[in-house]
Amino acid sequence: MDDPLVVRRYLVCDRPFIRAICCDTADLGGPVENFFSDREVFSDILMNYYTDYAPRYLWVAVFSGEVIGYLCGCPDTEHYLKTVSRRILPPALIKAIVRGVFLRRSTWHLLKVALISAKMGGLKRQMPYREFPAHLHINVKSSQRGKNVGSLLMESFLRQMKEEGIKGVHLSVREDNFSGRKFFERHGFRELQRYPMAMPTAHSYIPGYSLIYVKSLI
Repeated sequence: MDDPLVVRRYLVCDRPFIRAICCDTADLGGPVENFFSDREVFSDILMNYYTDYAPRYLWVAVFSGEVIGYLCGCPDTEHYLKTVSRRILPPALIKAIVRGVFLRRSTWHLLKVALISAKMGGLKRQMPYREFPAHLHINVKSSQRGKNVGSLLMESFLRQMKEEGIKGVHLSVREDNFSGRKFFERHGFRELQRYPMAMPTAHSYIPGYSLIYVKSLI
């Protein structure tokens, strides 16, 4: 008989597995290689804050001894941004240079798309940190979706935020991520803002929107 699904706090031994899930599902369930070529650098930028600086807010789903999903979050997004800019990005940049990331055509394509997003106004965000100071990012293996894994992770994190007296939570989701949007709406999130974005593809980009969803906890 299979072991039951367990949602628990992050352990150091989970690190390689959640980094793998992060990369395997980075492009609407597809791999990060669809738009960026270096998993190590990508994982450092997206996950190192949660594993190294705020592990108590990182929840992991395990089934039959296998890590199948995670939810990483932070109760203070402004602190998160300062830590990422000072502690996460500088070593990630050095690693990227050493690993030759900036010698790859795909990297320059991604930077070009980011500049297009900036010109579109997608990076000029007025985030309501006073009302919604916390944020979260959730990911589940593609083969394990639709099995209540995400809901158990979400409930664990939201319960933790309420217990700590956090006023509200926000997150971002692509407009074309219809299943993700339905999932967040089922858990009480609503759209607050939207920003135009250029979504990278292998050789071009797709115009779209990044949506900011919020949920009050008091």
